[in-house]
Amino acid sequence: MLNQSGEEFATLPFSSLLQLEQSIQRTQQLLAQAQRIAYDIPADRSCILHDLRTVHRQAFQTRRLIANAQTRWQNAMAGLQDAMRTQATVVR
Repeated sequence: MLNQSGEEFATLPFSSLLQLEQSIQRTQQLLAQAQRIAYDIPADRSCILHDLRTVHRQAFQTRRLIANAQTRWQNAMAGLQDAMRTQATVVR
């Protein structure tokens, strides 16, 4: 079978052989690119996980800042109410 295939290749015109060689080269280039892409995936995954951790940490800090601001607001309102009660008592 291989002998027959070899004989068929031998009878091909030179231009067909050149096209086959170019196709083989292009296939090899594409395989090399695919291997580089496969190697880049773990690095990309690591970067994405790092970014997700950073975003989560920032979201946690934002929630904490909001909670602290709400607490300060409630304390300020309570202080204002106490001051108004004190003034009302003094006026009576």
